[in-house]
Formats: sequence, C-alpha cells, structure tokens
Amino acid sequence: MDIVGIETFLSVIQNRTLTQASVQMHVSQSTVSKRLRILEEQLGIKLIIRNKGVSQIELTEKGEGFIPIAEQWMRIWRETQQLSSGSEPDFLQIGAVDSISNYVLIPAYKALYEASPPIHFQVRIQRSIELYNLVDMKEIDVGFAFLQIHRPNVKVEPYFSEPMVVIRLSQPGLKNGTVVDPLSLDPAYELYYDHGPVYQLWHDRFWDLRRRPRASFHTCLSILNMLYDRRQWSIMPLSFARSANVTGDYLINILDDTYVRTCFKLTHQYPRRSAEKSLQLFEQYVTQFRPILE
Repeated sequence: MDIVGIETFLSVIQNRTLTQASVQMHVSQSTVSKRLRILEEQLGIKLIIRNKGVSQIELTEKGEGFIPIAEQWMRIWRETQQLSSGSEPDFLQIGAVDSISNYVLIPAYKALYEASPPIHFQVRIQRSIELYNLVDMKEIDVGFAFLQIHRPNVKVEPYFSEPMVVIRLSQPGLKNGTVVDPLSLDPAYELYYDHGPVYQLWHDRFWDLRRRPRASFHTCLSILNMLYDRRQWSIMPLSFARSANVTGDYLINILDDTYVRTCFKLTHQYPRRSAEKSLQLFEQYVTQFRPILE
C-alpha cells in the first residue's frame, strides 16, 4: 500500500474537501484525486462518494472504517522511518484511565520529561479493558487500570488503593472529612461517574438500580465543572477530590461504608526491547511518586 495515498486520504478527511487537502499537501486537486483512486484500487474498496457540484467529500461506510487503519498505518510508517534513521531517542507508550493519568501520574510524567538523555513518551487515555488489549498487543508499554483481568501475556500488579469520597460545593456549617451516611444523599442530585462494574454493584446497594442517573459523565473534570448547586454531589476518588479542592471551594465527605478502588499497573510479560530502559526508569518514578491516600 502506498504511504502517499494513506497520507492523502487522511488529509482529505481532515480538511473535508479535495481543494483544502491539495493546499495542505502543496499539490494540485487532480493529483489528490488521482492518489485517492490509486489507493481505492489497491484496497479494492470505494472510500469516498464523489458527488458533482458538492464541495465537501462524503465517506462510504468502508471509508469510515478505514480511518483507524490508515492512522495506525501512518504511525507505524513514521516509527519505521525513525527506527531506520537510528537517531530516535527512547520512546515509551503509556496508557491510563482518565482519573489516574490526570490526578496521580503527573509527577511521574514530569520526572520522565526531565530525564537525561531525553526520553520521548506518549500518554493515551483509555478505559480499563482497552488498556489490557493495548498492553497485550504491545501498542502501549505500561498501563494503569481499575480492573484485574487474567491475560496470559499481561503482568498485573497492584499500584495503590484509595477510598471513594463525596465531593460537593462548600456549605456553611459542614467541614471536610465529616463522615456521612450514603442514604442521606439525595439521588436526584447525583452527578454520576461510572467507575466500573464492581463499583456499580456497591452503588446499587444504596440507590435504586432502576433509577437512571439524571446526568452521567465519563471524565472527572466534567463533573467538577457541573457542580453549581449545593444540593448536587458526586462520588469521586480521593486523589481527584484532593486535587480539585486546592482552592477550598469544595466539600469532601467520607462515606461510612465506602467503596475502595485499586489501581493496577499493567506491563507485557515480554516488553519491547527498545523500551526496556525507558520503562524501567518510568517505573522508578511511578514508585517514587506513589500516592499515599488515607
């Protein structure tokens, strides 16, 4: 498959028009069209619907499905070029769930960024099950997830554990650290964050599992931005709650029957040889900055 055709296809879907793609690639529009036709012939599928008089392109169903393949192909080609040049510094692929990456691992990222000689790294935000798949396929070198799943090629180690707490806007007469009964919280004002199936079972012990949450979010920060009413509340990991409350605008309460979540570190049983040194260094930083949450 021609890498020029892949690059052209990605430019077209990014710009949505052949004209803008040709400008970005510094070639004529006819050249862009020719490259796309050659790519379609090589693949044996039609990627783009060509409508006369319509400036914006429209992808076929197979064209939509080809996007992630094209992106992966382009990434592999770039890595191959870097490998062949022999000049690329160590490169580490890291994956983590949102709350761990943004509120626990930042000190380790900063230390890795300052390492000498330099280590290049990429951080990917994924769900726990996706992290297992990525480590298994060696698309990432290390992952941090909340599920413990058996995979023959994935080494799973507990990293740290932390309690879940209630976070809401500061309120007169209430202090941080006060213990609250989960049943005292009005479910009508819950901002729900899905922490996984085990957490869901714990949650269902206190609140009607048949009740659909009024608002659900996939990131902790979204919930924080939605807290504007003192009646609202959300159950969040302690690491996030402490990070959010540096300004003192929020109230953190402890649940008298709380859920404790464990973060697991995932690595491949046979890591990439080219990433071994950078992985060992990052694991040192991860251990050094392991959170102590009580």
